[in-house]
Amino acid sequence: MDIKKIIPFLDNESLDLFVEKILEGKINEKDLTFSLPFLTQDHITKIYQAIIEKRITFKIEILLPFMSEELIEDLYNKVINNETDIIDEAVVLPFLKPDKIKSMFMNYINKL
Repeated sequence: MDIKKIIPFLDNESLDLFVEKILEGKINEKDLTFSLPFLTQDHITKIYQAIIEKRITFKIEILLPFMSEELIEDLYNKVINNETDIIDEAVVLPFLKPDKIKSMFMNYINKL
């Protein structure tokens, strides 16, 4: 079965099971990438946490467009505080809210 054909039609219970299999490492990155638009924020959060904790080895970059503002900020904070090395700070910046970027800039300017 090709998951790309069926995933748009899955109900929440089936998507929950699919995410369980992702977290168990039984789904490949290509199928995960294709499925992301159909997952809920709760699913995305679970996958994010598993990647951060290095329980699964997918590239976090694939999640960025689907992550909530809170998760993006959490990831950015982990990166700048050296709590994770799975992504470069510059890759996360375009996904931060404009007011967060402005605040960071103002902090920089004020230190000059």
